[in-house]
Formats: sequence, C-alpha cells, structure tokens
Amino acid sequence: MKVLVFNGSPKGKTSITQKHVEFFSMNFPEVEFRTVYISKEIKKFENSSEYKSETLKFIDDSDLILFAWPVYYMSVPAPYLRFFEIIQDLHLDKHFSGKSGALFSTSIHFFDHTSHDYVRSMCDILDMNFTCGLSAHMEDMTKTEGAAKMIGFMKKAIRLSKNNHRTPKQFEKIISPEFRYNPGKACTEIDSGESSVVILTDHGSDSNLGSMVERFAGNFKFPPRIVHLREAELVSGCMGCLKCAGDQICIFNNKDNHRKIVEEIIVPSDMLVIAADLRHGYFSAEWQKFLTRLFYNGHVPLVKNKFMGFLFSGGFNKRPFIREIFEGFLLHSDNSILEFISDEVNDSKLLDTMIDSMAVEMMNDFNEKYIPFMKFPAVGAHKLFRDEVYGRLGFVFEYDYKHFKSNKLFDFPTGKPHMSILRFLLSSVLKIPPFRRRFYMKEMIPGMLRPYDKVLKKIKTKTP
Repeated sequence: MKVLVFNGSPKGKTSITQKHVEFFSMNFPEVEFRTVYISKEIKKFENSSEYKSETLKFIDDSDLILFAWPVYYMSVPAPYLRFFEIIQDLHLDKHFSGKSGALFSTSIHFFDHTSHDYVRSMCDILDMNFTCGLSAHMEDMTKTEGAAKMIGFMKKAIRLSKNNHRTPKQFEKIISPEFRYNPGKACTEIDSGESSVVILTDHGSDSNLGSMVERFAGNFKFPPRIVHLREAELVSGCMGCLKCAGDQICIFNNKDNHRKIVEEIIVPSDMLVIAADLRHGYFSAEWQKFLTRLFYNGHVPLVKNKFMGFLFSGGFNKRPFIREIFEGFLLHSDNSILEFISDEVNDSKLLDTMIDSMAVEMMNDFNEKYIPFMKFPAVGAHKLFRDEVYGRLGFVFEYDYKHFKSNKLFDFPTGKPHMSILRFLLSSVLKIPPFRRRFYMKEMIPGMLRPYDKVLKKIKTKTP
C-alpha cells in the first residue's frame, strides 16, 4: 500500500500537520508513506515543470491520497487552495481520477466541517473515490483516546481503499456559465450621506462580476469605494508562524498593502460588499491570502458592526458551505448580512432587481441600525472561541484574552449562585409527588408564558 500525503501546511516539515503524518507512518510501518509539502512548495509546483512532473508521477504511483492540512479561516491555507486551482486550470484531473482519497485536518474545530466540505468538493470534481475523513483537535494526538481514533481512521482509510470503496458524490462540478449579464440603467439614487460604502472585489474582465459590482455601485448618489484585491499586492497569505500573537504585527506588514486596506478602508466602513469569482468552487487563492492574513489580530474580529452583502459569479448554489462559512464567521461579530447574490439566476432583469434591492435595504438597515440576532453557527463560533481563549490559547494570545475579558465575552453559564439555589430548591420540591404532578400538568406551560405576558401587558398599557 502506497499512501501519498499532500501536506497543506505552509510550514511544511516544521508543522503540526507533519507530526500527525509521522504518527500515521510510525503506526503503520507496513505502509509506504510519501509526503509532498505542496503548500510550502507551491511556487515550485506552479513554475517548475520538472517538479510538477515528479509530483504527478507520485500521484500515478499511489494507492491512496491523504489530503492533510491545518484549518485556516474556515477553509484551507491559501497555497493549498492554489494547488487545487492549478490542478483545475491545467486539467490535471486525470491523474486523480479513480484514486482513493482521505481527508485529515487539525484545528480547534472552528468551522472544520466547512474546511472538509471544500476539500471533499475537490475530491468529487477530480472524480476520486472518497474513503473517509477525520478532523482532529490540535491536542488529540497527545491523548490516549485521540491517538486511538487516529489509528482507527487510518485503518479505515486503508481498508476502504483496498476494497475499492465507492461513495456518492456530494458536490457537482461547476460549469462556466454561458449567461452574460447585461445590466439595465440603475433607477435608484441612494443618498448615503456621510456613511462609508466599500466594495472589495477580485473581478476580472472575463466574468459577470465586474458588471454586478458596477450595478450595485450605480445605485448610490455618492459612488462607493471600490477596492480590487490586486491593490493589496499580497506577497503571501498567513504562514501560521504565530509571530503576530504577541504584538499583532504580521511578518509581511511592511511588504504589501494588506493592513493598510484593512485598517484604513474596511474597518472604518459602515457598509461592506464582498464580490468574488467562484469559478474554482470557492473564493480564489488571492482571496484566501487576504482572509487568512486577518489573523494578525488573532481571535478578535476586525470586521464588526458592518452592514454587508455578497456578490458572486459562479457556483455559489452548488457550494452551500460558502454561505455557512460567512454567516458563522461574520455574524458572531455583530455584522448584518443582507443577501448572497449570484449570477446563477441567468436573468439580467432579475439580477438588476436583486442587486438594487440589496443596495436599498442595506441603506435602510444602516439607518435603522438593525442587526438581527445570531443563529446557531454564530452562537457556536462565539462559544468555541470563548472556551479556547479562556484555556490554553489565552496564554499565547494575550491580546485576545484581554479583549474577551474586558468585553465580558467570557460569558460562561456559571458564577450565578441564585440559579444554583433555585435549581436545588425546585429539584427538591419536585421530588414530592403532588407538587411534581401539579408542576408538569398545570404550571409549566403558564410559567413559560408568564414573562412574555408581562412584556405584552406593558405594551398594552402604553397603547392609547
């Protein structure tokens, strides 16, 4: 059995990902493991035909391909994403077709499922035979139970590969749309006053996205600030070096315009539109560079209290994890997302109406300062970060710990003695059969409704 590992960590050999690969190799001596440090060596894969040919030969000779990576910003590191872009652009899928594939990631479980969805989507469009996947917490390998699960995962992946296991595909290929968006004349003229409207985009000349951006911008009396990603002149995405953890300064801070765009344009903005080309099944590698570099601020959100919208060209409706990523990532920091709009509607007039409506409602919500409650992904995101920052991460990310503490974000359901007393008293009373019957049969529903009745009664007394 030959297992080819594509290590997705930008740190290559000096990464937690690689320590897990070594764990697999040591526990399965009968299996031949070969590792390609594809994220660290992405430039060689992109520019060296010799290196590319060698890598493709490794793929051809393998029985099982293990995609192993650290979760970066709900997805994968930017160079790993770039690897999948190159595979698609050069039509190298034939080397992967029919091969068994397994997925392994390490993280603190923050949107690890969407990261797996992305890599699984790549397996599907490359026509691979998906076997199984495992998402490990960074500390799992150091614990007996965690190590046992990892061994079980690799046993399963090898067994399914040998048995030529087949699973249904979860994700379809994204076909370049034939639809060409021809916007009509914008009929609204929104007065944004002194508020700031920013559009951050990666549109090119060969997609509908540029016209969609222009349509949205054309709704405003004062033109929004349009910032193209190329203005950032990004030299790299996040490398995971953690040198920013102490002072919030990225090692690339003075080498490109990332921080300038974030802190001088995005952070002061009131309304923000993200426009992205999804032709490769997710945001581009350049987008992922930009997003992962936001980690210089640790687990403290930089994008907050914004009224936001998304414009997409490509297969948004075929990649539901994209919506889930941004709803969880952005809504847990008190942002409001108006809409996700894609050119998949294949109707220029309808697209006009949708874009115009988003512009109008974004301004309305800004004026009303209406930000809805968080839903489960955002609530879960907050609680996971809260627990991790309160724990071991707080030692390294001191700035994050101070932020959570000063903003009362360590909102654990503890430290409320009155609740403990009430719980003790109620549980004691409910052990008495007559009280127990009365509570569950007669009192519970009225008791649940009583707080709401009080609110409604106050409103009623105020109504003339």
